[in-house]
Amino acid sequence: MKNRHFVLQKGFYIYVFLFLFAIIFSQSLRNPISGVLLLFMFLLPIVSLIITNIGKSVIQVYVSCDAARCEKHTKVGYEIRVINQSPLSYPFVEAVITQPREDGVRCQKKKIFLALAPFGGYIINKEVSFCYRGLYEIGVSELYISDMLRMFRFKVEVDNYSNVLVYPRYLNINAKERHAYTELPSTHAPIKANEIAEAANIREYRMGDSQKSVHWKLSSKTEELQVKDYSINRDKNIYIFADLAAPAQPPEAEKTSPAADLIKLLTEKEKKKIRLKSKKKELSHADKAAAKISGKLSFFSKLFKNRQIEDKKERGRKKGLDEDTLSTVELIDRFIEETSDLERKKARAEKAARKNAKAKERDEKMAEISTQVEAEAELEADITKKLIESIDERSDIHISEEEISFGGTVLPEYTEDMAEFCADGIVEIALSQARHELNLGNKVTLAWYDSREDNGFYSIDIFGRDELDYAFERFSGAPVADSEQKIAELTKIIDSATNVSIKFVTANIDPYSISDICDVPATFGGAGSGCSCEVLLFNPEGRYTDPTARLEYAQGAKERFISAGIHMTEFKYFDGSLVSLDF
Repeated sequence: MKNRHFVLQKGFYIYVFLFLFAIIFSQSLRNPISGVLLLFMFLLPIVSLIITNIGKSVIQVYVSCDAARCEKHTKVGYEIRVINQSPLSYPFVEAVITQPREDGVRCQKKKIFLALAPFGGYIINKEVSFCYRGLYEIGVSELYISDMLRMFRFKVEVDNYSNVLVYPRYLNINAKERHAYTELPSTHAPIKANEIAEAANIREYRMGDSQKSVHWKLSSKTEELQVKDYSINRDKNIYIFADLAAPAQPPEAEKTSPAADLIKLLTEKEKKKIRLKSKKKELSHADKAAAKISGKLSFFSKLFKNRQIEDKKERGRKKGLDEDTLSTVELIDRFIEETSDLERKKARAEKAARKNAKAKERDEKMAEISTQVEAEAELEADITKKLIESIDERSDIHISEEEISFGGTVLPEYTEDMAEFCADGIVEIALSQARHELNLGNKVTLAWYDSREDNGFYSIDIFGRDELDYAFERFSGAPVADSEQKIAELTKIIDSATNVSIKFVTANIDPYSISDICDVPATFGGAGSGCSCEVLLFNPEGRYTDPTARLEYAQGAKERFISAGIHMTEFKYFDGSLVSLDF
């Protein structure tokens, strides 16, 4: 249904009924009182409509936050005010607001009902600590103003928001620079930027600049610290691809318990017994029916033969034959009949043999089914014991083969915010890695999937601190990505064929993602073309049903990457800090 800006409510239809009643009442009495009543009923919706329409301009919304930018886990206060600036009363006002949840994970939209007194208002004043980085919108999107009789409702588009950009933490990653296995140390050994670059610009000192880059002579003249900006003259291209999607979950993974498996097993066993019994009953009923039919056929056969004999005797008497002659003819006919029945008897014998063979085959098949059921009954105790042991070990949690192939499943209490949690760690790792490479004098290209862009992704070339600061702000507010968007596809933006260093920052190591990443080095010529590839894995194993199994799965993924010439480094949160564990 289309969301209209003006609608009639139930109160209007009640008013129509009362207005018709007022007309009938005034026509019946025809006195001044009934006329006044009719006039009042006529003017009532007009006045109500005017008052409600005035509310569109006199009801104002104000939104404010203590800080437009902050680091995560920092408390931020915000205030939402809906104020009635007129002497009129508006008891039925609905506001669609967007505010942070109590846990600070994300903002949620909800509708609240307000009753605004003359020159009154409604104020929401709270404080929240945001758990994850990102852009949070706080404010009011729409107002719905109704009159006192609930006859009309106006929709007002407010769209008054105060945005809070929550920054991730800057981490120091003291990781070793990695290259392809065939690179020579003399050509690709790590060299600091200032040792190989030339001064390209002079600017004011910023917090964090090295003292070695300070231009002391110029600083003494200007009485302000001036530093040298160095141009990057190294031909090593570093591409950092950030995967802002949560780990892929097993397809159609059924979360069943061992107890349910035990019940299913016993149920199947009982069904098999029932099928066996029903087959035996069907066979016994069929044998009885066959016996009855066989008896009836033999009776009718004898009756038919006796009738034929009587008919022959009757025809003989009509021809004048005596009893002796008839008996002789009868003997001859009987001899001929018995002689002709030999073929029929032989055919009946063959038919009976085939019937007996089928019956024997059926009995053997029934015996085989019975043996199978008995064998399953013997194994029932062992199967039950194993399932009970599995219940004790797994605490009523069963991991299917699909779940094992994807490294397990996420605990239900972490499913809702798993995407934000992983994206938070990935952004911190990617930004810290970009700063680390920049300090080494490398050109860095940072790319990620971004639904805010028309082409679905965003990339930025980072040459110095200015580009890094811009990337930091842009990347901090990036939304989470869809798990179907594969990070390996972003390598299509690489236009260089040699000396390419690729770093994938991801939490996805499902079989499909591993296979896609392993194919990347060969696309750019491998180590022979100076191409190196590395996976920076953010591993939230603490949020999985079996953390140990997740760690073992990560170790298996590392071995798979090594076989393709790719190094993998694991990152995870430890005591609230993100640390790297080089396997």
